[in-house]
Amino acid sequence: RARSDYEIQTKFSTAFAAHPLLATKMMFYAGNVRGGLGERRTFRICLRWLAKNFPAIVVKNIELIPEFNRYDSLFELVDTGAEDAMWSFIRHTLAKDSEAYIQNQMNVIASKKYQPLSLLAKWMPSEKASSKKTRALAFKAMKALHVSAREYRKLITTLRKEIGVIEQLMSDGKWDKINYEAVPSYAMKNYRKAFDRHDASRFKDYTLGLIKGETKV
Repeated sequence: RARSDYEIQTKFSTAFAAHPLLATKMMFYAGNVRGGLGERRTFRICLRWLAKNFPAIVVKNIELIPEFNRYDSLFELVDTGAEDAMWSFIRHTLAKDSEAYIQNQMNVIASKKYQPLSLLAKWMPSEKASSKKTRALAFKAMKALHVSAREYRKLITTLRKEIGVIEQLMSDGKWDKINYEAVPSYAMKNYRKAFDRHDASRFKDYTLGLIKGETKV
């Protein structure tokens, strides 16, 4: 973790020159948040180097980026040869999520099975963010998605509410809608006192379930 960007890039490029497939697998293992090392920074540095030097390989594996890491790691592909493919993947994913959202509204009435959405909307940049870099990325996203700022905000807000983003549910006071088993570990660390304060009974049941092995982290 203390290594510089340059040193990580150099070591990865050397490994890639020796064995491209194994080096690529190791890159994904480094960034794997569940079955790997969970080193997001290392993964992103290697991913950006690969996208700049061998974009075709990244394009072929683009769907694996959010599967093994997070959706916002896709934005490392901006200003690389894989950027067009990245925006295409985002457009396709958001379109599928929008279809699932519409289907879910119909399913509520018909008492049919809920259609899950991806977590992409959670990680899409906001044009009202405090970070200038994030705002610039949001406007890039609007242009790539061919939508106005108003349409973009409505789309992302709607999908975020549907997937039940923790912060959105907390902000809306819908503590009873939070699925504690699905709360990321970092969020649990930051918000556990708030969960205990606003949803004491359910949160206590969840923590007791952990002790008994009935619930999961």
